[in-house]
Amino acid sequence: MIALAACSSAKQAPSAAPTPKAVGPASAAASATAPVDPQEYSGSIPEGKLLLNTQGNGNSSLAIKGTGTDGDFVIAVSCIGKGSLHAADKSGRLLLGVDTCEESPGAIYNSRGQLRAADSAVAIAASPGVHWRIAVFRAPHQ
Repeated sequence: MIALAACSSAKQAPSAAPTPKAVGPASAAASATAPVDPQEYSGSIPEGKLLLNTQGNGNSSLAIKGTGTDGDFVIAVSCIGKGSLHAADKSGRLLLGVDTCEESPGAIYNSRGQLRAADSAVAIAASPGVHWRIAVFRAPHQ
C-alpha cells in the first residue's frame, strides 16, 4: 500500500480505491514557501518507476509517459499557497484532493490501482496562487 505524509487534509471522492496513509513527516528541507519534491518519498514505493516529476502554478494538464505497461498508478502531490488542489485522470476520475494548500507543505500519496489508458494524463485544478509539485509512479501490481 502506498502512503501519504501531509500537513494538509486530503479529501477524496467515493471510490473503491484505497485511502492515502501516512509514512512520516515531510522533509526537513521543505520550507513554508515551496512545496516538497514528492519524489523524495519514492523509497516507500518498492520497485516503483518514476513516470513524471514536475511543478507549476494553477491549472495544468500533464502528459504521462509509460502508462501502457503493467503496474499500479501511484500519484504524489505537494502544494503551497492559498486555495485547494485536485488531480484527476484524463477521464475525470479524482485521483487526489487537497482541501487547503495554505499549511506547511507535505507530500500526499495515493495508489489508484492498475494503470489504465485514461491514466495517460493528469489534470491539475488549482487556484492561480497555488504552487504545486507532482510525481507519478508505476509500481508493481500488488
